[in-house]
Amino acid sequence: NLIGLRDHGLGFPWVPCPSALHPGFDDPPPATCDLVVYEHRAFRLDLKLPPGTPRLTNQLTSMDDALQHLSRGTHILTNSYHGLLWGIWLGRRVVVVNPFSSKFYRIGYDVPIATNHAWEQALSRSRPFPEALADARSRNLAFAAVVRSAALDVG
Repeated sequence: NLIGLRDHGLGFPWVPCPSALHPGFDDPPPATCDLVVYEHRAFRLDLKLPPGTPRLTNQLTSMDDALQHLSRGTHILTNSYHGLLWGIWLGRRVVVVNPFSSKFYRIGYDVPIATNHAWEQALSRSRPFPEALADARSRNLAFAAVVRSAALDVG
């Protein structure tokens, strides 16, 4: 009887991924380079990047390792759903490159979307969303309270 969706704007409560509650977002380190890439293991990106640009896939990567990698960059290029969210929650400027699912379009933030060959132009349109982490956390905690209350009513 309770519905909470990760997809924003579909007429149901929007409850972003509960990974927003991870303490790794509390005090991210400052960026140490301009750009990092975080790729989905099944959909690798064919990008012409500046030499030495740090890259990581989500294959066999712990969340802590992913957050450490994402924190390194002022800008993040990603085609990973969690790379997108985590980058936003770290306060970074994110560009989605070659999205392969509708879920990238309903995250609730106006993040630029680009192709392999137009990512550089999209960087200028990227921006941080300073309210995003607090909002995601409060929505998750509020939905959890509703679920707990409903469980008590049934119990």
